[in-house]
Amino acid sequence: MARSLFILVFLLSFVSGEQFIFSALLDTKDGVVRSENISIVRSKIELKSPKFYRICEIETSFDINNSDDFFSNYKSEIFECFFLNGAKVSSAIKKSGDFVTKNTTISILPIRFIINFKPNSVIISTLKYKAK
Repeated sequence: MARSLFILVFLLSFVSGEQFIFSALLDTKDGVVRSENISIVRSKIELKSPKFYRICEIETSFDINNSDDFFSNYKSEIFECFFLNGAKVSSAIKKSGDFVTKNTTISILPIRFIINFKPNSVIISTLKYKAK
């Protein structure tokens, strides 16, 4: 009995996938990046039977089977993937005498996602929530 329960839990861990949360804040002044905060963390609470949809596929130069390696080597590609699927951009121009400065802030609100490893690529899917 215990063996079959272990096998069931083991197989379900591969089917459901590990859930992560992504958020980002990028601040620029006159086109130069002042601060960059990209955060990818494992979700502490797993959603039960979530529905998700694919948002992008990132080509890799070698096979990756570890999420930590993928996140550290492809952080800018992951940012682009989420940026193209929804980001908040705010911009302000300040004039002081003859000087003009432009401040731009790009923020991506926290979003839950999963990754699926394929040969030489990784598929990122975001979770779709049920409306109650």
